[in-house]
Amino acid sequence: MPPPSSKKLKYRYLMIKEAYSDVKARGIAVRQSARNSSRINLAVEIGKWQKPR
Repeated sequence: MPPPSSKKLKYRYLMIKEAYSDVKARGIAVRQSARNSSRINLAVEIGKWQKPR
């Protein structure tokens, strides 16, 4: 059985990985919306994401 510290690290790694993929998906969405909307709308969308959940 591995020590709890390595278990914690693995969990943390998974959380970071998930968060990164979420950010990547958002980046794609931002790029797509940038093509068919104005900069003001884009700024509003980014502002929404930056607020704490």
